[in-house]
Amino acid sequence: SDHADLWGVDGWKEDNMTNSPSHHDDNWNGLLAYMAEEKDDLIIVRNASYCLPGDVLRINDANYGTSNSSFNNSPDRMVINALAYAASGQSNVYPDIIGGTGANVHDPNQQNYIVRNAYMAALCPSQSVGVNVLNMKDAAFKAINWHSTYAPYIYDAALKSYETGYPLSMTPLYIAYPDDENTYDMINSEKRMFQWMLGESVLAAPLFGTDHTTATSRDVYLPEGRWIQYDTGEVFEGPLLLEDWESPIDMMPAFIGGKGVLIGEDMENKDHYFAEVFPVAGKGSVYEYTFIDGETTSTITNNNDGWAVAALEVYDLTAKESVDFTYNEVNGSIKFPFTAGHSYELRGGEGT
Repeated sequence: SDHADLWGVDGWKEDNMTNSPSHHDDNWNGLLAYMAEEKDDLIIVRNASYCLPGDVLRINDANYGTSNSSFNNSPDRMVINALAYAASGQSNVYPDIIGGTGANVHDPNQQNYIVRNAYMAALCPSQSVGVNVLNMKDAAFKAINWHSTYAPYIYDAALKSYETGYPLSMTPLYIAYPDDENTYDMINSEKRMFQWMLGESVLAAPLFGTDHTTATSRDVYLPEGRWIQYDTGEVFEGPLLLEDWESPIDMMPAFIGGKGVLIGEDMENKDHYFAEVFPVAGKGSVYEYTFIDGETTSTITNNNDGWAVAALEVYDLTAKESVDFTYNEVNGSIKFPFTAGHSYELRGGEGT
């Protein structure tokens, strides 16, 4: 530990391979607890016994469905295990590295698998990449950059999960919608409908798992409320089952609903945030956001009577001034600069 300090190391990946020494007899807990609590280091954990003294919970190797015989486990396990961890209240679930270490990025079939894997991971609280994606399809970059762009939104969800015990950063639908019986057995159904909420606004419906690596469609269930497909802007009113929903390789498999608010970081201008509001939430809806310092908060309140862009106003309640916004004609969202500690209100919007 002292030698690592010389290099400024403050993050670790605990990667003991099962039996040497056994992680079932509490060998790791003392060390991980010291690193996490005494040294305040960041840790990816997977083999701690009885508790998780770390920051990110990684599922055990579940890969990967490639032609490499050492990666012959069912990809279903990756999603099922992640959802099981999330259901237990873990806020920062990590589904292991995209593509594993044995996938061939030059094989078209494995490229499809890696892209689908990337979409799944992008819609989880944590993601990382285990293969060289420089020769990959643009869709892989799209998925990875989507997660990076909206990392501030995901961070807020993970923080709320940590503070409340409610798995807001990855919520199985049967927890998010406990009164909707249609959500109860989706994972165990014949079609293995892996879905969850990522935060308060994103419904994840990735086309991923066993037999899904070459498929182009899947069933998607949308609970009660208005939902907008992130890329296409198509609007749906739930509850609704979309049978054989086409999910092209270049389309983000996400629907926006709930609070309808995403917070992102400008990838070309770091530390500059933006808010993206979709026309899904009703008047009176309030989205509360906590910034990376864990203390500074902001709110976005829907006090608008409609979504007619020409009549819509975004008002900075802190600065007491209107804020310019841009309008996305495809998905209907509006986007404006989001300043730490400032609160905003949507006003007007009457008309069509």
